[in-house]
Order: sequence, then C-alpha cells, then structure tokens
Amino acid sequence: MVGFFFILGTIIGSFLNVVILRSLSGESLVYPPSHCAQCQHHLAPWDLIPVLSYIILKGKCRYCGSKISIQYPLIELVTGIVFVLLYLKYGLTVELAQMLVFASILIIITMTDIKAMTASHIIALVGFAIVLILKIIAGEDILIAFLPAITLFILFAIGCYFGGIGDGDVSLAALIGLALGMLSMAAVFIAIVIGGIYGIILIIQNKANSKKQIPLVPFLTAGCMLAIMLEPQINAYISSFY
Repeated sequence: MVGFFFILGTIIGSFLNVVILRSLSGESLVYPPSHCAQCQHHLAPWDLIPVLSYIILKGKCRYCGSKISIQYPLIELVTGIVFVLLYLKYGLTVELAQMLVFASILIIITMTDIKAMTASHIIALVGFAIVLILKIIAGEDILIAFLPAITLFILFAIGCYFGGIGDGDVSLAALIGLALGMLSMAAVFIAIVIGGIYGIILIIQNKANSKKQIPLVPFLTAGCMLAIMLEPQINAYISSFY
C-alpha cells in the first residue's frame, strides 16, 4: 500500500502542478490540454509520467528542447512522500482522505504564495468544502469542528485588518482550523516559531528588508505538517499540564 500511495501522490502532484500554474496564469484547468510552455506542443501521455518523464527527457521538452522547470518533478515527488507519510499515520480511514485533500490544498497555495505572493480564496474554500463533507461522512461533530476554524478565521482576519497578513491567508486559516481541529493551534505556533527563526537568519545575513513581503503560507504548511507528525508528542505535552 505504501507504493500505491506514493504513485497516487505523484499522479496527484502532477495535477497540482497544473492547478498551480494555471491558477496563476488565469488559464482554464480543462483547456487547452497539457502542453509545453515554450512551443505550445500538446504533450503525449508518455511525456506526462510523474517524475520519470522528467528524468527520461533529462529535464528538456521532447519537441523543442526547452528546459522544463524543476517544479514539476519536485511537486510530484513531495506529494508522493506526503501521501505516504499520511497513510502511515492514519491508515485507510476517512480521516486519511481529509488529510490528503488538506495536504494537496496546502501544496497548491504554498507554491502560489512563493511564486506570486497570492493565496487563492477559491482554492482554500474548495478544500474547506471537501474536508467538511468528509467530516460529515465520518460522523464527526461539525459544531466542534467549526470552533477552531472560526477561531483561526477571526484571529487571521484581525491580523489582515492591521496588515501583515494577506486576505487569502484568512480563508486558509479557516481550512487549517477545520482540518486539524485543536491541533491547528499548535500548527500555527510552530509556524510562528519557524517564521521567527527565518526572520532572525535574514537579519543576521543583512537580507531583511522591512518593505519586502515574506510569504506566510510556507511557514503555515511546515507548521501543519510538523504538528500532524508530532501529534502524539504535542498531546502528551499538553496533557502534562493537567
């Protein structure tokens, strides 16, 4: 099953690449079919095998020889690894389905934030809707699930109002709260710590610029994934105070 989820992850990662690039360019996700960004030649199925096609083609377009962005195999590989880690943690459960959707949304928005400093409301809301439906299917208490989602939404909305947080991050915060529940608070805390360390490093290297915007979503994504993987340790730490 591990191999299955890795392959599934790389296939989903290939689709995530399409969503990332086309959401930034404004192209439809459906049309035109997959094509080379340089020569516009439609790609054959054997040009689209996750990771392997990039290796076989040596990172170049089969038709015009232009360089293929390393983003393609990287996102495919990362998604495959993330899917395996989530499967090992949750097993074949509805919660696994929730986490796979959640992770996919995080990957998309992380890349759009890095590339263009934008976090799509629509993509976050689509993820929110799918995760909510899966929670209903799993029979979870939706009112309890909404509590951390609403809390983070309000906190990030306040941060957005006073500046420093983009409005797209507010929608993503609600998704994080819904998907992770109370664990989302630990995820945000970890994100703040990582972001703070990154800021200190920039200051030490004299690269910090008060006018330069730094994408927030990569830190939130790192915080979420670490919180998921360290959930037992986090819960044990919190329990030690009771």
